[in-house]
Amino acid sequence: TNESLNESSDDGKRKSRCSKAWEYVTLVKRNHKYRLYVLSHVCQHIGDWYTHLASLLVLNRLAPNSSTSVSFLVLVQSIPKVFFTHLGGALADSMDRRKTMLTLDIIGSIVTLGFVAAIQINSLPLFYVSAGVRAIIDSLYIPNTKSLVTMIVADGEELKQATTI
Repeated sequence: TNESLNESSDDGKRKSRCSKAWEYVTLVKRNHKYRLYVLSHVCQHIGDWYTHLASLLVLNRLAPNSSTSVSFLVLVQSIPKVFFTHLGGALADSMDRRKTMLTLDIIGSIVTLGFVAAIQINSLPLFYVSAGVRAIIDSLYIPNTKSLVTMIVADGEELKQATTI
């Protein structure tokens, strides 16, 4: 009988998880603006992962078999998140989010040219500077995108679900 109690509690947990997942699917289906937001967020993350992969491949070309250069790249990309994400939150609260995001996108596009120049002239320092500036831009951008959820989803319970996706 102890086994049957464990099985029934596992079934209850499984059903609870399925119903929660279905609530998220319903939210995305029902709210067109939120659906577009989630889609843009997924595309942004895919682009970020391609950038990380490309950075590692370029780094291997500029500094072959150098674990130190990979470690330095991780530092260059991680440290700005610690220091600039809070500033991004302040920007999101004090300025027009759309204009801020557009400005950061334009600056990010220009910084991407630094990556191209680093590859063309085989400059590891320029590559690191470009990666660092790009990480700063990402750190400022993320709070702006997260703060859009409150503008898209108004209902209290749906807002709670929307912020956890």
